[in-house]
Formats: sequence, structure tokens, C-alpha cells
Amino acid sequence: MSTDAIEMPSYFSKMIDNETDHFVPKFEAALNKIFDRFDSNADGYMSRPDIVNFTAASNGVGFDEDELDEIILYFAMDADAAKEANIDPELACKQLSRGGFLDFFHLQTLADPRETMRDLRRLGFNEDFDLVHEDWNVEKHRAQKKLDGLSSSEDEEDDEEDGEEDGHCEDSDCEGCCGDECGSDCDGECGTDDEEDEEDEE
Repeated sequence: MSTDAIEMPSYFSKMIDNETDHFVPKFEAALNKIFDRFDSNADGYMSRPDIVNFTAASNGVGFDEDELDEIILYFAMDADAAKEANIDPELACKQLSRGGFLDFFHLQTLADPRETMRDLRRLGFNEDFDLVHEDWNVEKHRAQKKLDGLSSSEDEEDDEEDGEEDGHCEDSDCEGCCGDECGSDCDGECGTDDEEDEEDEE
């Protein structure tokens, strides 16, 4: 499948070899790592619950029954291939093999590499396909980063409020000349009342 007529993002060349349409080794290694993560019993197959867990982690919502049926229909090992591999055909056609999982990502990546990159980012990989969040929960890290940013902003606001409430005049013209605590009555015009009193006496 040629991608010459499609404008691809810069990272596409790290996913698919444009001459052969094969996976680039590091990208394929990342996909295999994902498969191993969600193959709950390490039998070389993703069961239906495994696929739901994978799609929930990568998309935010797990596949429903119709979507599960569709992905298994198109990407599960067929009966003949299962027999050749000495695998129970009935079992194989109800699950997603490693090969089927890779075929799914191969088709998706050729059609929409941005969607594939979004999947990998949600699973904790960067654009070089290194796993940067070992707990596979990038959404948790993003949420924590947002919370940290909000906490930092709130701390800055608290500091500003403390500065206003501690009785120190923030006006650069005041410089603490009142002798008393400069507050809202000062506004940086210390001594104004005394000057007005002297004028009245005159």
C-alpha cells in the first residue's frame, strides 16, 4: 500500500518503512510490548476481556460487543492457519493473536498514523516509541501535571493575598514612611493628612 499521495506526519517514517511497508523494528517492538502487557495470561492471545482492557487504556472507552466481534472477525487467525500452527481453531477464531494484533496496527497506521500515535501516547510511549510511563497510565500523569499546575497557581495567589493582608503597603511611593502600618488608607500618600492640617492652621 503506497502512502506517496498521502501527507504523512514526520514520525511516520519511524513507524513504517515506506519502501517495504513493513514495521520499523523499534515501532514493532513497542507494539509487541503493548501486546504482552494486555495478554493477561501470556498465552499469545488477547481474549475478549484483554481487548476491552487494551481499547479502554488506549481510547478511554473499551470496545462494545459489536466492535469486539468486528475486530476478531477481521484480525483473528482463521481455522486453516490455526490447524497449521497446531492451535485449536475454535479457540483461535475467538481471540486476537499477536499476528492479528500487529495486522490491526499495520492497517490503522497506514490509514491514519496520527491515530496510532495517539494510542501509543495514551499508553505512555513518546514519539521515539520509548515507554516513558512504566505504569502505562499517561492520563494519570497528565491529570497530576494539571493538578500540580493548579496548586502552583493557587500558591502564587495566596502569596499575593498574604502580601495585601499583612499591612505592608505595596505602593512604591510609600516606602513605609507612615510610622504606622500602611493599609488601604495610605495608598502611598503618607503624610498627606498632616500637610492638610498645617495648611488649615495657617
